[in-house]
Parts: sequence; C-alpha cells; structure tokens
Amino acid sequence: MKHFCAACMKAEDKTQNAKLSVCAACLLVDRDVRYCNRECQRDAWKNHKRSCGKRLEPGTAPNTFGDVPNRFSGTYIPPTAPGYRRSAALLQQISFLNDNPAADYILEMSPPGRKKPIHAFMDLHTPDSASIFMVMRGYAMSSTGPRAEAALLYVYRLLQKRSVATVNEKLLQNQLRREYGATFDSVLAALGRGEPTVFEGEVSREDIEKALSSLKAAGRFKPQLGHFVSGAGGKSMKMFRQVGLHKDVRVVVDYPLDVYCWLAR
Repeated sequence: MKHFCAACMKAEDKTQNAKLSVCAACLLVDRDVRYCNRECQRDAWKNHKRSCGKRLEPGTAPNTFGDVPNRFSGTYIPPTAPGYRRSAALLQQISFLNDNPAADYILEMSPPGRKKPIHAFMDLHTPDSASIFMVMRGYAMSSTGPRAEAALLYVYRLLQKRSVATVNEKLLQNQLRREYGATFDSVLAALGRGEPTVFEGEVSREDIEKALSSLKAAGRFKPQLGHFVSGAGGKSMKMFRQVGLHKDVRVVVDYPLDVYCWLAR
C-alpha cells in the first residue's frame, strides 16, 4: 500500500530512502498517520492535535470533527442531517480520508481486531468519476432514507469494481455494515429482492462544484482542474453515469460544461 505525508501529501518512496515517519500516539490506537519530517509534522499539528491518539469513539469523535473536514478540503464531508449520528467506524473512515486526501475511500484488507490492520486506498483516476463519487459518498455519510440508500448503493458498486483484486466481498460488506449500519442493510435487502433503490432527482451542479473545488484543493487532477473556479457560472450539461456489473445504478449529474470540455481533450 502506498503511504502519503498527512501534511504535504508527498508519496512515500522507499527506493530513495524516504520512508515516512509514523505518529506514535495514533499508532497506539491503530491509526496510520505519517509525515515526511518534523517540519511537516509541525505544520499539520494545528489540525491533527484534535484527533491525535484518539480512537474516535461515538462520544468523542463528533467533537473532534464536528461537521467540517480539516484543512484538507479534499475530503468534502457535508454536515449531517438533523438527528443523524455517524458510527464510530464511519468517523474513523472520515479520519483516514482527512489524513489521506488523495484517496477516495479506505478499504480494510484484514478482519476487524487485527493488532495492526491492513488498509488499501481506492482512488478514481478522472475528475468526473472522483467528483461524482465524492458527492454520493457525502450523501451516504450524512443522512438516512431512500436518497442516502441510493447513494450508498452507488458507493458500494464502485467499491466492488475497484476492490475486486484486493478485498473480498465479505470483508467489504462487513466494513460498510459497520460504517453505515441499517442503511447498508437496507441496500442489501433491496438488492436481494431485485429492487435496488433508485436515486431520485439529480446530482446538483452546486454539489459537483464543491467536490471539484475539494479535489483541486487537495492537489488532484492539476492539469484538468487548474483553470476551475467554483461559482464562475457557465453552461451545464446532463451527464448520465451508470455503475455496477449490470449497470443497475444510474445517476444524472448537472455537470459544468467547461470542465467536461477539458476532460474530453
């Protein structure tokens, strides 16, 4: 698995004797937070100190994160709906994403309870795929109900596709059940009936622009997003996205035309 500095996002390069150092306090609670050097560690401390060495249990993690991601806005986790409380496992996923904004999801490759858990990054390779996934992930992480279930089905289908070589289906399902609880159970029940939850409406341009801004802030897709300015206006296009082995999940996205034109070059 590739590791990144939690401050500057430089990838670890063991071939050049550039192994990243690990935050000892976080390692004690099975969290993997790494830095290039003491300078990067000092730069990150203002934000990292809120979660350093914490297990992110339900009673403490909301105070650690609130509804706002840390200085790496590449995580784009929207506020929770009134009354919705994220699970400890989901809060830990958010912690991992905050510490590794180059990733779109962190997958567990070892059973729960392992002394040193093994994780893998799932990262999408185009701005359109990553921004749509980020928005759907945000919907699933922030509420319950049919829309959250449909968004989680989208996330699940993409994780199935991207993780097939590294994570078995049982591990993936168990991870999502711990993170999303009854919402994921509802997704599986609907699939078992042959009636997958349909995503009603469309993904708004406003949400897509928030995701694109987050990707840009995290330093991802620089050639494609270097020109992008959120709220600059311009025309939109309807983008249709289908995912899943049998293309059983379909969403309509109000996507900025200028970004799409750059992608099509």
